[in-house]
Amino acid sequence: MREPHVCRYDQTDHPRFFAAAAILAAACGLALAGVLVGDLLLQLAGKVALANHFAGLAMLTLVALAQLVVTVAMFHVLRPGLPHVLATQRSADKAARSATGMVTVPSR
Repeated sequence: MREPHVCRYDQTDHPRFFAAAAILAAACGLALAGVLVGDLLLQLAGKVALANHFAGLAMLTLVALAQLVVTVAMFHVLRPGLPHVLATQRSADKAARSATGMVTVPSR
């Protein structure tokens, strides 16, 4: 009787992949939270604007502030993963150059 195929992957196999996946998951969660908060604030601003136009306009600044906070937080979350992206890109470029026999001339 054959044993079922078991896929065994852990962080020791692919540390860069799992680090990038964790950062990407955090960024996606943050983006989703930002969209939800922005949507709720926009709906609230619309309801407040029915009662008082100036208060509705003031609420729109909170929508813009929420988008700004999410954008800055995304940069903070994604920043640790940027060296991994650069290292992967360089290794892929090096492999492509060695496979094709291309010679690169350094720029000035």
